[in-house]
Amino acid sequence: MKRFLKVLMSSVLTLTMALTTVTGCTQSPMNIKAPVSSGSQTLAAEAPQAGEPGLTAGFELSHDEGLKQNGNMTVYQYDYQYYYLNEMRQYGPDPGAWYCSEEDILDSYTKLLNREKDRLGEAKFSQENFDAEYGTWEYWKERYANKFFVVTTNSSGSLTSATKQKYPTAQYGAFLLRSSSDLNNWEQEGEIDGYALMVENDSWMPGNWAQYCWAPEFQRDPITGLYILAGSSNSKSGSAATEYNPSTTGVASSTTEYDKLSLLLAISPNPVGPYKLITADEYYSYLAEYDDNGEIETVVVGEGEDAKEMAVYRNDLLDDLAKKTKETYTEGQKVALTQYKDGEFLNQNGDPVKKTSLPLNFQYYHDLIIEAFPHWTIDGRGLFPAIDINPVVDQYGEIYIYFSSHGSSVFGSNRIWVIHMLDWATPDWDSLTNIAAPSYSIIYNDGTAAEGLGYREHTKQLDGSYTYKEVYSHDKKYA
Repeated sequence: MKRFLKVLMSSVLTLTMALTTVTGCTQSPMNIKAPVSSGSQTLAAEAPQAGEPGLTAGFELSHDEGLKQNGNMTVYQYDYQYYYLNEMRQYGPDPGAWYCSEEDILDSYTKLLNREKDRLGEAKFSQENFDAEYGTWEYWKERYANKFFVVTTNSSGSLTSATKQKYPTAQYGAFLLRSSSDLNNWEQEGEIDGYALMVENDSWMPGNWAQYCWAPEFQRDPITGLYILAGSSNSKSGSAATEYNPSTTGVASSTTEYDKLSLLLAISPNPVGPYKLITADEYYSYLAEYDDNGEIETVVVGEGEDAKEMAVYRNDLLDDLAKKTKETYTEGQKVALTQYKDGEFLNQNGDPVKKTSLPLNFQYYHDLIIEAFPHWTIDGRGLFPAIDINPVVDQYGEIYIYFSSHGSSVFGSNRIWVIHMLDWATPDWDSLTNIAAPSYSIIYNDGTAAEGLGYREHTKQLDGSYTYKEVYSHDKKYA
């Protein structure tokens, strides 16, 4: 056996040397015959003919042509004239992918065009100005249509001077974005120096680009035609005046570093961005109807103290809305969209959604989360770290967001949740459901071992930081 291995290694070395021998700058000609397998599970490939390229595979792989009989055996076959490449072309963890058909791109372009015509009014709208700002249809078709787009976990360390000049409020880019027409050759296409998301100074996201921008996903909103980027990020360290929580300190970083991990949603009228964190004013401006003076059209809903001024849907979007609501709308009908108060949009829950607002801020807006985790509350807000968002839009336009609550000083392990969204700016809080947990079981406790059940209680220190301690209680409500 040793002699056989020695001869085999010698033969391999000889072949390797023969393949790497060169004369000047010209590689010596090679004639490689396809190996022939005698195994009953394979078909031997034909050797290359004179003048044909070598490197023909001599074993069968699964391919489009499917199954083939080889004697008494049924085997997979493939076209041996193809070279099957198996190597990394691009690096990027946690990829989220989306295919943009020409039909979808045309729909997004048309809705953006109609939005600008409606928002500016006939007197102010200029096709030339629109083309200069957003691009012509020919440009959209060439750049976006019939392509695959992929975003990955990444953040940029700095911005080029050209990007800073074009986007003065940009601080850094997040989520590297690539495109491909064949799933083989890829180009960086994100508007922010190759990245999709434009992180701005005055948002809830941290100024340090290294702070956890993770697990992005793509979606497309069929009603507005907007492209949706979803992901997660740490927030800045907040205070009593912010919607996002202060940093927790005083314990091991492995438990506290994820306490401020939050879900994010961002929108763009085209697939490459720049994507911006969703706000009510920006999002609803794509849905709302404008009058001839460029003012938001509204209707009053309710009476007396309950009366609310409501923006209405754009008339050209009613057919798409009907697919979701199963209602029938007529041309010119005024359909309530969301509350428009003091010149600003509120979401359908009546809450503001700004750059400083986390779109899925369970710990701030969801009373049941605070009630369920009372001992993890800081300044009246519960801790609810979240990651791995996955937005799903069904055939009717209903939005469901799946995500994981992340292991932290609150949770010992990740758990999977889902929440229904009334629209991209409005969570349906009552629908929040825990659908899976690792090693989940129900323990029935008769109270004899209640002293072994506990929780962690956060306490604010004089310097403004927070620590926690383990507390054990007989109170079954919190145990």
